[in-house]
Amino acid sequence: MEAATRHTTVATDGVLLSYTLVGSGPTKVLCIPGMCTPGSMWAPQVAAFLAGGNVSMALVDNRGSGLSETPWAHALAWHGGYSTDQLARDAWSVAAAAGWTGAVHICGHSLGGMIAQRAAVQRPSAVASLCLLATHDGNAGGAGWFGWPPRLCLPGGVLRAVLAVVGGADVISTLLGLHYTQMFLDELVPDEQVAEGEADDRGGGVNSVAAASMAAAVAGVGSPALNATLVASTTGLASRPACPSHQRTGHTVSPPTPPPPRPTTAPPPLRPRREVYQRRYRRPGPSPPRPDGFWGHLAAVLTHGLAATEVTRLAAAGFPILVVAGSADEVVPLSAAAALATRLGGRLLVVPAAHFVADEAAVAVNDAMQRAWAVGEAWAARAPATGTGCGGGGVLRVMSSPALA
Repeated sequence: MEAATRHTTVATDGVLLSYTLVGSGPTKVLCIPGMCTPGSMWAPQVAAFLAGGNVSMALVDNRGSGLSETPWAHALAWHGGYSTDQLARDAWSVAAAAGWTGAVHICGHSLGGMIAQRAAVQRPSAVASLCLLATHDGNAGGAGWFGWPPRLCLPGGVLRAVLAVVGGADVISTLLGLHYTQMFLDELVPDEQVAEGEADDRGGGVNSVAAASMAAAVAGVGSPALNATLVASTTGLASRPACPSHQRTGHTVSPPTPPPPRPTTAPPPLRPRREVYQRRYRRPGPSPPRPDGFWGHLAAVLTHGLAATEVTRLAAAGFPILVVAGSADEVVPLSAAAALATRLGGRLLVVPAAHFVADEAAVAVNDAMQRAWAVGEAWAARAPATGTGCGGGGVLRVMSSPALA
């Protein structure tokens, strides 16, 4: 597998963006993570897709997360530098900086799926396929003044999580329960045996920055009980520096030197995945999180919407559209994802998972994404697609969790 390289570029409004390039194959895939989540959340896909050598992936750190710059935002002045329209322009800036030409495949999870929709609206001719994971189209048909009121309000699961955190509940345990099903968290997996304080860049669907950013944001509006939790929940996977000015002098940043391999004398012990993921979420990082990213991303979610004309334009564009929904997702309900697939004329894949479908149901999701890319490559080349692929609508249900790769 080819080594990943981290790069930077500047957005259309001057914000410094960080992204990681992996692979050098002809299939170009732009991967956009969800709310307050770094691009390394796509680690299960990187491990699966790069083995064949046919894929090049750009893992975007959205502004306000990962190593990208965090513009100012606040609970009372949300729009700052955040909207799905601006975040989509950021994604296209990354594709341009990577030197990609021709149509690209766009994959987005949650907020990243909303950004992907907006990116496809901005440049439909540059899209080969659209893979939308655990997401919705927001204010379909348009909304009121400045996007309010949002057609899809905070789902019950998210509202319960916010109230629990405000009440002093452990933010890590609360978010884990939203991201994954209990069955998945209870499954026994090899213990990672990661040294204390060591940065975790493997991703694996861990949304640790959301934990820290959510805690910071809520603490900033009157929950001092969360201050200790905030410090404990910061992680190397998610932390981002304050973006000093000298970082703007170049467009390439050398990745950190990996730790030396440890000798192994015996297989690691098995532990519940819940314990392994809790350690990932709590691992401290080099800098504290900032609530600006949380508020900015929340603003983007709540003000996102596709107008009826935009929905029609995407549905008629011709490239394949795949929508993946978790049957146990409390963040984006199955009904919202199904409505998105229906409006866009895409194929709906329902998997037995909660919100982090790309991790919990990686095998089924990866297979569906590869099929979408194959159809999209043929469509972009104006050649007849072969196989069933995922174009043309329809619903596919995966009734049991496949073994994770």
